[in-house]
Amino acid sequence: MVATTSHIFSGKVDTENNNESDPDASLHVTYATTSALNTGLSTKQDSGSYATTSALSTGLATKQDSGSYATTSALATGLSTKQDSGSYATTSALNTGLSTKQDSGSYATTSALSTGLGTKQDSGSYATTSALTTGLQTTRTQLEVQLQAEKIENEITRLKLANAESRISILEQSFGSILSKLNV
Repeated sequence: MVATTSHIFSGKVDTENNNESDPDASLHVTYATTSALNTGLSTKQDSGSYATTSALSTGLATKQDSGSYATTSALATGLSTKQDSGSYATTSALNTGLSTKQDSGSYATTSALSTGLGTKQDSGSYATTSALTTGLQTTRTQLEVQLQAEKIENEITRLKLANAESRISILEQSFGSILSKLNV
């Protein structure tokens, strides 16, 4: 609370509302003491050219909060080591993607690979030259054995047929002689 001194004046007093005089009116005025005045003034600024609260608020609205900020030069230097903004993979996504790729090395181009594959046969179950040679030799041997067996069988059949013809001939002669004796 501010220490004050009071004084009462009597006599004519003009009022703010109607400027009438009242001889019985009194005015009670309260003043601050010098000590209270000095204490109060010590918290006030010196008179001078100051902005209003509104002008101060408007001006501060265009400023950034206080803090530690890079200078334009430091910002330009720092940004020169960065890549342009865009859509980039994270390090984790990049590492995951690269783990599914082959190591760099000497590999055929698609064109060279297509040309080379154009001279190859489709995949499947094929015999090697060695297996074919062995297989054909086995087949040839089997065919030769089979042919020999058929030749023998044919010879036997031919001999049986010759024997049968010979018997038939003998029988014909025998029947002819019997019939001639019978005079038939």
